[in-house]
Amino acid sequence: MRFGILDMWGLWFAVLLTALLRACGVPARARCGFGTYFQGDARVDHWITEWWDDARERWVRTDPQIDDVQRGALKISRDTLDLAPRTGTSRGSDRSRGAWAASPVRGPGAA
Repeated sequence: MRFGILDMWGLWFAVLLTALLRACGVPARARCGFGTYFQGDARVDHWITEWWDDARERWVRTDPQIDDVQRGALKISRDTLDLAPRTGTSRGSDRSRGAWAASPVRGPGAA
């Protein structure tokens, strides 16, 4: 399967969800990285949205492009509405806290 279409459209889904969340007053940011849930452990260039959940006091990673139909077709077992980091995987948001700190829209507790 070619994943290029996921890269191309993923950006627009992530940016749109980020804009909608921000318009509703929810801190949100679009994030580019490597999705490991498309094909085994293969790392596929992809965009997601991170948004601040006050109730859980944490950033939630959401893939706004992948719906239930695509989850079934791509055999994705992870919850694409809450892509919590897995042990032993790249944790880009932890390494890039300085970059996010400069963002005018960020959640409480962000360093």
